[in-house]
Amino acid sequence: MGLTQLALLTCVVIATVTCSSQTNCHQGGNCRLPQCSCSSYSSPLPVKDTPQIIFYGFDDALNVRMARHFRKLFPSDRRNPNNCPISMSLYIQHAYTDYSLVSEFYKKGMEIGVHSVTHTNIDTEAKLADEAERQKNNLARLGSVPKDEIVGWRSPNLKTAGDKQPPTLKRLGYTYDISLTYTVGKRHQKKPWPFTLDYGYPYSCQIQPCPGRTASHKGFWEVPIVSLMDYKGAYPCAYVDGCYNSPTTEDDAFQFLWKNFEDNYQTRTPLGFNMHAAWFERPHNLAAMDRFIKEMTKKDDVYIVSVQKMLEWMKNPIKLSDLHNLESWGCKSA
Repeated sequence: MGLTQLALLTCVVIATVTCSSQTNCHQGGNCRLPQCSCSSYSSPLPVKDTPQIIFYGFDDALNVRMARHFRKLFPSDRRNPNNCPISMSLYIQHAYTDYSLVSEFYKKGMEIGVHSVTHTNIDTEAKLADEAERQKNNLARLGSVPKDEIVGWRSPNLKTAGDKQPPTLKRLGYTYDISLTYTVGKRHQKKPWPFTLDYGYPYSCQIQPCPGRTASHKGFWEVPIVSLMDYKGAYPCAYVDGCYNSPTTEDDAFQFLWKNFEDNYQTRTPLGFNMHAAWFERPHNLAAMDRFIKEMTKKDDVYIVSVQKMLEWMKNPIKLSDLHNLESWGCKSA
């Protein structure tokens, strides 16, 4: 997504109109894990038993410059409390991508998702089907990523095909979408958790069109792009690199990351850093993120995992003390 578009989207505080939950969805009744999860503003477990999940979703081409930043921030010796390496999600477009790097980061345990072929607005069923299928094939054929492990989609410019998006992606083997934005206008505001679209999309549509409130897309997950508050606490930012007030020093950048972490840590709502790695081209931003991740890996209740792994936990919420038993969060060698 371009910075100009992000600024237009996020520089004005919008009063977000939402439904508190999917009206007809009753967790444990007509909606049961792992197939169905109602929308919610709270953890499925008591806060004390809930891991603080942090996920990184990076967009666009994977090239030599971006890979340099990823190697610095996500080395194999940075580990979660279960002694497995931290991980991230890469939503990759075709243009300008070095597919040898796709293979490298897949082998390192990172999630590889899709961000289209052409990086143009994909707002029709036909275009979505074409680009979602072709780029999945590109990543499998050129990047040596198993097709059945490519399950996440992010729309270019966060423009979706509305109610056509979930069934089209599901037919192509995708299990989740991470394209719909949710604006938080102030600190300490309630934030939504990931959920399935069995009972529609209950939140305000920030970028038209969105799936409808009454349409049912059974078992298909939506991971909302929940906005952060900028380092001054003044305006929301859908993307880390889309803030109207952009930090100009390492300390400002670190405080931006830390304060957003503090807001989520109170409720253990997953904290998503949705962004472009070009943000790290400014050395103070890279230094701040490096420092932030170091601090996070010191905590025994914080896990930095891919979006795919986060959803595996959502399907089977396991207490923090028992997370070593969650096979999908394990690693071959620790």
